[in-house]
Amino acid sequence: MYGNFEEEDQEYVLVDLIDTFHSRALIPVPKGKTDWAFDTITMDEHVEFSSRFLDTNIVSHRVITREEAIRTAREDNTYAENWNETQICQAFFTPPINENGEHEPKDFYINR
Repeated sequence: MYGNFEEEDQEYVLVDLIDTFHSRALIPVPKGKTDWAFDTITMDEHVEFSSRFLDTNIVSHRVITREEAIRTAREDNTYAENWNETQICQAFFTPPINENGEHEPKDFYINR
């Protein structure tokens, strides 16, 4: 049972989204070699100077089963491929919304 509702009374919605940030990097280069800074960015060899969140865009969504959600979490996060279901749920699942329209606590999935 999840909150005051049974698991079969809920569904898992996997939402694909794109978060957009404005970021800056400060890169010292030799005089006259301004373009080298672009190479540093392209090669992901820079240090983030600052970052500001701009927006979230929802690209698509689909309803999946709990089993598909766990499998997808393991595929998308290869470092967690050997984690048990509780660890997967705790790390990657948003706690469900209860009958009051509020999310259950973050530790909701422990021992479930």
